[in-house]
Amino acid sequence: MLSTLFHIPARIGSGADALPLFGWGMLLLAWALLGGGFFAHTAWSRGPRAAAAMLGVPLLIVGAMILWVLPALDDGQGVPVRGYGLMLLLAAGAGTWLSIVRGRPLGFDADTILALGMEVFLWGLVGARLFYVIEYHDRFFDAGIAA
Repeated sequence: MLSTLFHIPARIGSGADALPLFGWGMLLLAWALLGGGFFAHTAWSRGPRAAAAMLGVPLLIVGAMILWVLPALDDGQGVPVRGYGLMLLLAAGAGTWLSIVRGRPLGFDADTILALGMEVFLWGLVGARLFYVIEYHDRFFDAGIAA
């Protein structure tokens, strides 16, 4: 089984002219331009206070992830994309999309289904990890504290 599907390269190009993608690189520049554009549009249409309330925290969180988290995930070949994680993400997206499509005729709002889908996905991850720790507690805890 192939656990790592591919690597996203940390640098674009080769040699001394290679541009960094993560950290202070091209991805952060693209995120700053797109985020700044969305922020300016929202500030123009709804006011700067509403733009800061709606977009401020998400833009900063994603920017911080691009700046600090993605470079830390680099294993020397680039950022690995794992098969299980990608399939889990595709399954969550397909399930949420199908819930929206099937929920509209029943009168459910798409925003409500998206919010519920995010909650279910996150708590499913927490529950799966908790089950794993309980099932294999000997790998995580000292044998002296086991009941």
